[in-house]
Amino acid sequence: MSIKWMKSEEIEKEANNLLKSYEKNFNQVLNEEVPLEKMAEFHLDLFFDYDKPKNLNLKKNTLGAIFPDGKIFINELLVNKGSSEGRFRFTLAHEIGHWILHQDILNGNSTKDRISSLFRKGNVISNKEGRTILCRKGDTSGAEWQANKFAAYLLMPSYLVIPLFDELRKKHENTKGSLQSKITFEIANIFNTSIEATKIHLKQLNLNARQLKLF
Repeated sequence: MSIKWMKSEEIEKEANNLLKSYEKNFNQVLNEEVPLEKMAEFHLDLFFDYDKPKNLNLKKNTLGAIFPDGKIFINELLVNKGSSEGRFRFTLAHEIGHWILHQDILNGNSTKDRISSLFRKGNVISNKEGRTILCRKGDTSGAEWQANKFAAYLLMPSYLVIPLFDELRKKHENTKGSLQSKITFEIANIFNTSIEATKIHLKQLNLNARQLKLF
């Protein structure tokens, strides 16, 4: 079996399926910040390794990696004091995205041609643990795009973000300053995401405070 190119709608569906299965498993309704570490550990049975890339024989620009046994490596720079929690959460959600979307890569059921069509050379390695997916800073390959999309939909589900955006637009529409910036800041705060990731996600959802009235 080989992985196929996924559309945004398909990736969103996978992220929503994970959210709904988590809600069912823990009898909890998620309406703001997603408990990402709890989801990874206790719902998906994944585990973490916060370390320097060199200690795992990885290049220094490696931000994260997912191993076939469920280990998620996170560059310790993302969890050090002073680093952005939003960036850490996006990296973790990104690795979960690989786990959900690219199982066939990790379990060895994809061809080399399919791997090379989706990943930058050297970002899928084979070692004693099996195939490992590496995520490096600045990588814009197809599989990384998919994992980034998944992370955004997982952290900021559109079925929550869209009505919230309109609510915040009405709240701030008569205040001074950039309406879009105020909404972006509040949404980032509610979902514990970075300003940059939130800004990009809102743009991709076509949510513009000055041009859109939803209801």
